[in-house]
Amino acid sequence: MTAYEKPISVWISILYRYRRSYIVKKLEKYGSLGGWYLLVMSLYHNEGASQEQLAGILKIDKAAVARGVKKLVKDEYVIRRPDSADKRAYQLFLTQKALDLIPEILGVMKEWEKGILSGIPEESHGMIKQYLRQMAENACGVKPEAL
Repeated sequence: MTAYEKPISVWISILYRYRRSYIVKKLEKYGSLGGWYLLVMSLYHNEGASQEQLAGILKIDKAAVARGVKKLVKDEYVIRRPDSADKRAYQLFLTQKALDLIPEILGVMKEWEKGILSGIPEESHGMIKQYLRQMAENACGVKPEAL
């Protein structure tokens, strides 16, 4: 099987794993933040979300979100406040420590994107993003949440 015959899912999986590894390495000096940058970015765009809401936004299981939140709270990137509407739930907020790192996280994410788009004509970048978004929508049946 040649590289061109491999299913799209193989390439998506490779990109996912390399992206995660790249970003975690770039952010490793910030402890748990590196491994949970997607939780941080989701909270940045969804301030006050609950763990359950984050699990839905990121399409990951609740236990993984709970582990991530626990680490981010311990490292003082996230604070939990009781939800006034649901006493069993907590709303999550980024601390100033986390907010101060948002530009760096965004910079690392842009750096990654620039690297993977290297050698691809710039006029194709928008179309690639559009197709990937459509594929994500097709996969989950709804529009993916903003990250």
